[in-house]
Amino acid sequence: MRREDFLSKLLAARGFETTNSAPDNAALILKSGIVTDSVAKTDAPVTRRDAVRWMIQSLGLSMEARILSRLDPALTDLPFRDAKSLPDYERGCLAVAYMMKPQLVRSRAEFGASHKMQPDEAMALLEAVREAGTAMSLDLRISPARGLNLSIHREGTFSGVPKWRVYVDGFDGREQAEAARKALAKRGFSTEVSSPNYEWRLTGPVMEDYGDVRRLAAIAEGMGKTARIFPTVINSNSQPLYWVMLVIDPSRRSLVPVMPHGDPADGMSLLAPLSSLIKKNHAAINAGFFAVTGRNKGFPIGTLYADGKLLSRPSNGRSCIGWRSGKAGTTVRAAFGVAKWNAESGIFDDGVWDDMEYVMQGGPLLIRNGEVVLTSEGFKAQMTDLRHPRSVVGLTRDGRWFFFVGDGRDSTHSVGFTLREAADLLLELGASYALNLDGGGSSEMIVNGVMLNSPSEKRERPISYGIAAEPR
Repeated sequence: MRREDFLSKLLAARGFETTNSAPDNAALILKSGIVTDSVAKTDAPVTRRDAVRWMIQSLGLSMEARILSRLDPALTDLPFRDAKSLPDYERGCLAVAYMMKPQLVRSRAEFGASHKMQPDEAMALLEAVREAGTAMSLDLRISPARGLNLSIHREGTFSGVPKWRVYVDGFDGREQAEAARKALAKRGFSTEVSSPNYEWRLTGPVMEDYGDVRRLAAIAEGMGKTARIFPTVINSNSQPLYWVMLVIDPSRRSLVPVMPHGDPADGMSLLAPLSSLIKKNHAAINAGFFAVTGRNKGFPIGTLYADGKLLSRPSNGRSCIGWRSGKAGTTVRAAFGVAKWNAESGIFDDGVWDDMEYVMQGGPLLIRNGEVVLTSEGFKAQMTDLRHPRSVVGLTRDGRWFFFVGDGRDSTHSVGFTLREAADLLLELGASYALNLDGGGSSEMIVNGVMLNSPSEKRERPISYGIAAEPR
């Protein structure tokens, strides 16, 4: 089968409108970015390598492929002898295609990446894609290290034709950004200068041609700048959805706050990416809310108590988590609720909180003693009732810690969760207590140096502090 014939039939299998012309259909699936590869020689034979890459891209599963390619335990069960010879991304694509339901690629001794596919094999793969467009799921459970149990879940796929926007970052000021804008204009790209959160960037228009997206990103990177690509899709349902949950054995891991390091005189005024705050053998999640006061400058909003010091004062009666790790093998001692600090006495008003090594504020509290208790805690409905990326920390019914991140704001990967949807899901997953943390562009989880989700800003946002699970 030729590449253009496979791409044409892939467009149809995904449920998108087609014509009677295979070359036109192939051009459309590539132009739209449903398949993001740049494909040359469309009259050449399609190989298994081609087919798996394009199927995974057409279902919006590239991010999952990249994660799996970095999680060695996820790939040990692959039955293909030659899987390790594939480049990382292709190995991840193969892992997703093999592990998802419906299964796109079935077990065989060797994958045979360069094998030229015959029509019957291609049509069997495309029928699985058609089924996946209606009902698709990926559920992966692994133990990336002692004391850690990881669940990765993806369900559904996008149903609309995507459009794209490119952000170009890395400018030191307006003058530099303006110079780059003029240079891009000469290459046919119209962009605008902006400075959200004290960082200068260029924002491109919404594009329908993914070839233009690739060209703009390549030019920006040739200038030594960073290009971020954002998809926009109008889906016909509330999917796709992606979440990751890490359950932590407290006898093997201790929870600690992690903060940016700098001059002690700066206090809690620094912001930094979560990956820069932790060691490679840590598991970590972003923590409480914070304000931004400058480039990589800001401060926590709400209670932050550590090392016997109140580093940030309570705010608005919002819920906190407090804990005392204790010695290995002992039961976790934790508290969930509102912690009030008495400035005159220098202690918390409730003795339960005084007994905690660490206290940090988030909110709202989602689950208490195995029941959903969600109230607004002063947050606006836009934050609580709309779908956003979410980060949550809590305890399972059997007394283990958990970190949860649900991605959002990317309609090709995950549309996000309301707080009620997050609470109901966590209850189903066995949570006994759950506290909402800062979400949106801050939501991220890292385990052993691997980012396990896709931040909605397509990069790590500098944050005020996080929570790490470090080996005892």
